[in-house]
Amino acid sequence: GDPDAVGILLNLGLAYEGLGDRARARDAYRELARRFPESPETRTALMRAVAIHADLEDWAPLGEAAEALLARKDLDTVDRMTALGARGLSRVELGDDAAAMRDIQLGLDDVEALGFGTSGKLPGPAAQLRFAQAEVRRVRSERIGFLPVTPDFIMKIEARCQGLLDAQNAYADTMRSEDPHWAAMSGYHVGAMYRTLHHELMQIPPTALAKSDSDKQLFFAIMHLRYRVLLEKGLEMMKRTSAFASKNPDVLPWAKRAEEAEADMEQGLANEKAIMASFPYTEEVVQKA
Repeated sequence: GDPDAVGILLNLGLAYEGLGDRARARDAYRELARRFPESPETRTALMRAVAIHADLEDWAPLGEAAEALLARKDLDTVDRMTALGARGLSRVELGDDAAAMRDIQLGLDDVEALGFGTSGKLPGPAAQLRFAQAEVRRVRSERIGFLPVTPDFIMKIEARCQGLLDAQNAYADTMRSEDPHWAAMSGYHVGAMYRTLHHELMQIPPTALAKSDSDKQLFFAIMHLRYRVLLEKGLEMMKRTSAFASKNPDVLPWAKRAEEAEADMEQGLANEKAIMASFPYTEEVVQKA
């Protein structure tokens, strides 16, 4: 009968999760939510599904599960916080940062009212909200592009870097999470943010900011030297993330991703050093310039 099916589906989901098969666990939870939307067990299933969707970066289903949670009458404040964080994260990743920020702000108000994470580690629901907030800040800062080069170029760089630091601030908070998933995800995103900024700055043609050929070459050298630090910072973050994630069986996929990014960035740094060596000046001369 139906009451049995509710318990069976929930236990099936939990069993699959225990075995590390998150995709099958998610499917069992979704089936339970679809067939028995009113059941109290469905709340548990949706809460578990939200965690899995976030982990697998299934953004649209994450939003759907969050909507289903927010429509329920049996949520406590912590559940609501989880649902708002999930919907906010889904919205920012799907391109609606304004709606995302409304959800995130509501959730963060609850975090503050409950005094979550004021001492020591950040509970999972609060970490998800801070991660979503970091993502909004990252997305907004990365909208500031540098091409074509305009007279307000320096102001753009300053605004972009300020946005990066604001995002990093929220990611850093997320790294204090009790849940290793949010900590690993945040470390990876900080490293990726530095890599993206470095990549975009390196696309700027020297012709845009220098007149003569010798000026162009010197300008090019200055750009490479000045912005190499971004790649070094990103690389450092990836190393820390892969070290952290490889010690936590729950987040091993993040260790693998961080290691792949690390290899890519090591190659990038080697290229940067080769470019510097090809210039007719030493790094000291470029530093002075």
